[in-house]
Amino acid sequence: MSGAPLPRQIHSHQFARLIQNAVLAAALFAAALTFAPRAAADPVVRVEYRVQLDEHSPLTYGPMQLASPVLASQGFIMCATASGSVQLLSTSDGAPVYSTKVAGGVSATPLLVEDSVYVGTEEGTIHLLSVCDGKPLWEKPARVKGAVRSTPVLWQDSLLFVQDDRSVLHALDPATGEVIYENTGQSFAERGLSPFTVFGYPSPTVSGNTIYAAFETGKVSRINVSGPDESDNFAFSSGWTAGLCDYSRKQADPDKLAIPVCSSRRFFTDADSTPTLTGKGLVTGCHCRGLFMLDPADGKAKWETPLRGPSAPLVVRDTVYVVTSDGGAHALKLDTGEIRWSTRLEISLVSQPVLVGLEQDVSGGLLAIASGGDLFLLDAATGKLVGRLTTLSGFSATPAVDGHTLFLISNEGFLYRVEHFR
Repeated sequence: MSGAPLPRQIHSHQFARLIQNAVLAAALFAAALTFAPRAAADPVVRVEYRVQLDEHSPLTYGPMQLASPVLASQGFIMCATASGSVQLLSTSDGAPVYSTKVAGGVSATPLLVEDSVYVGTEEGTIHLLSVCDGKPLWEKPARVKGAVRSTPVLWQDSLLFVQDDRSVLHALDPATGEVIYENTGQSFAERGLSPFTVFGYPSPTVSGNTIYAAFETGKVSRINVSGPDESDNFAFSSGWTAGLCDYSRKQADPDKLAIPVCSSRRFFTDADSTPTLTGKGLVTGCHCRGLFMLDPADGKAKWETPLRGPSAPLVVRDTVYVVTSDGGAHALKLDTGEIRWSTRLEISLVSQPVLVGLEQDVSGGLLAIASGGDLFLLDAATGKLVGRLTTLSGFSATPAVDGHTLFLISNEGFLYRVEHFR
């Protein structure tokens, strides 16, 4: 049967020419490998070990692992999981030292203070445990009304500040767990509304006699603390409250804002960014308006950069790093808020980036970002994506970093030790 050859048919002379071209291309590629400089700037990611902490199949629905692992004394790491398991493991090989259980899942990163650890739960309890053996150090757990989803902070060894998911700030006696103060001024729950936040829960920040706290109302407050007096009482007074989302669309200058500001209907106004005190000012933000630097003395804005849903910021020297809910990672100038670089990533959950390497030399460091899916590694100086780590259910908790080693918990409940080298 005669006719034109099929479109994919190759004649013998064409085949011979293809073979010659393939041989030539292979020779050129080999020469390029021989004479080209090695790609020393790109890291190699290597998983040293993986240890199961929680019984959870990646093929079934389960809670995300949101509590970051915490480095304890030299050679050990503390992990708290969504099932309420609290474990101490060896950093060298992941071997367990002990495992204990607290009622309620853990979403908040624990606070280690010398030989003890404070662990907050989804049931609104706070436990003080011995790091050595995991045994409780309080007669009974402390209790607040809302779920604890942000890391507690200690003020001058005298007060433990805990923020719950109702946007209530509590002060506890760190020795007994007794609640001695509550700030409910920004609580939606006090107004009969259900607590809701878009991406995360900020932790309070302590500096001197001052507490800075961000709330799901879009407010950031300074609270002054004094005491204890002769009767061991503390005094709390309001310094200022800044409404990051108080501007309407009519007040906005479209020439200065790249995205719309908060709707007058007040949807998604929560401040998810932990207030971070720097030598230049207080860096924080709200979901719909962006990242701010506030004057710590009066709360007035020094600069504002429109970013959708900024994470808790990481400040390294003169640079602020944030991840945003629209899938971006950004580096900003600390002085002005001007964006140095932006990189688009595949992000389903906003978490604080961490620096892998030396803070004294950002040019040689990497940013590690848990995205709810993959772990991304970016060049801190340029924002270039240089590595990633993929698992079946992904990473949501911010990694713990020790030099060039990362420890991170996957959503299916495994602790990973990851090394990178250049």
